[in-house]
Amino acid sequence: MIFILSEEIDKSTDIVCNWLYYSNFQFLRINSEVSSNFHLQIHIKEMFDIFFINNKGESYDFNKFSKAWFRRGFFNFELKIKKNKLNIITIKSIEQHIKNEADTIFSLITYLFCEKYAINNPNNYNQNKLIALYEAQKIGFQIPQTLLCDKTKLITDFVNNNSCIAKNIQDIFPIKIKPNIYCCNYIKKITVNEITENKYWYSLFQKEIEKKYELRVFYFLGQVYTMAIFSQLDKESAVDFRNVNANGEHPNRMVPFILPHDIKIKIKRLMKVLKLESGSLDIIVDYHDDYYFLEVNPVGQFNFVSEICNYYIEKDIAKHLKS
Repeated sequence: MIFILSEEIDKSTDIVCNWLYYSNFQFLRINSEVSSNFHLQIHIKEMFDIFFINNKGESYDFNKFSKAWFRRGFFNFELKIKKNKLNIITIKSIEQHIKNEADTIFSLITYLFCEKYAINNPNNYNQNKLIALYEAQKIGFQIPQTLLCDKTKLITDFVNNNSCIAKNIQDIFPIKIKPNIYCCNYIKKITVNEITENKYWYSLFQKEIEKKYELRVFYFLGQVYTMAIFSQLDKESAVDFRNVNANGEHPNRMVPFILPHDIKIKIKRLMKVLKLESGSLDIIVDYHDDYYFLEVNPVGQFNFVSEICNYYIEKDIAKHLKS
């Protein structure tokens, strides 16, 4: 039996589960959004006896699971606190304590699954992008010239001497402006005229690489699936292809792509160093056919790569989970 942890909206997990259904293979999928519908019971005697019990009373013995796929998400251990008689400082202290306790329980589950066999580790979900750049360069990848600092003069000089982009150090910051509508701060081209403040917090700038095309690479246990995105053909997506609606009037051209052997080897080495079993990598290729590593997202979406390129990645994952 297979344990799958994911999120309700993750289409890739849906397709993998469909392949498992098709093969009549048993699995338990828990989504973060409804993980509170499951309760844990842990009995420690001669060994750890752990059971996942849903609200209908169905019980799943941890010892019956042969492997786990931590696709995305975490367990949500909810506890409603009566706030009417407590001050805000006390409430925050209690909530933090409960979170720490819940993290300890989840860490145990993760640890025990990893002792058996687990694909991905929730501790690596939010891979440090600066460390990834550092390790990629050590392995032999080219990376864009990068500046991270809080000094206005250094930023001004760097942007003045280069065609530059500004980006988040780690994650995008989605701001909810309406129900189901978010404003996200994606990658942005920046000019020296936009640097008007006397003081900045730590900010990340990179020299813009004039790209021939960009690559979205999905890596899964040594297998590499690559798609080329001709985003530079549209001015709206030239800096960040996510600015163009894939289902709109002028979607980017996206096609299957065969990576050079040496780039595949570097990807495999990098993922091994970062201790990642799977992830989505962003790479750009310039007009000299040089490959520049940008980042890797361990929980990045890959369904559109699979669908557009007819890779059937989800079928391969399901096949591996059954093996």
